Amino acid sequence: MTQAQVAAQYSISQSWVGRIYQGEFSARACTVRKMCESAGVPFLDDLEACQGIKNTRGRLLHLLESVWEGTEEDADHLTAALLALKKLRKTSRKYPTNN
Repeated sequence: MTQAQVAAQYSISQSWVGRIYQGEFSARACTVRKMCESAGVPFLDDLEACQGIKNTRGRLLHLLESVWEGTEEDADHLTAALLALKKLRKTSRKYPTNN
């Protein structure tokens, strides 16, 4: 499914779909939650499927497998999302907020 098709299906802009694909959304993003639900993918706060897995590596592998579509293209997208998360973490550690 193209970004334009996803945008049309959820009545959002294609640029918003691109931001979602890059991981640029909050846990309160209703559209992202709907997208995950319709795809049968656990959302950020839905970790019930992993409760029986005790070790961290096992939980991560289980979640990764649950979101990967099995294609090279999707593997590239997931890799980009994980690398973006890594970059975001480095940036947030470099510039901590005072709460």
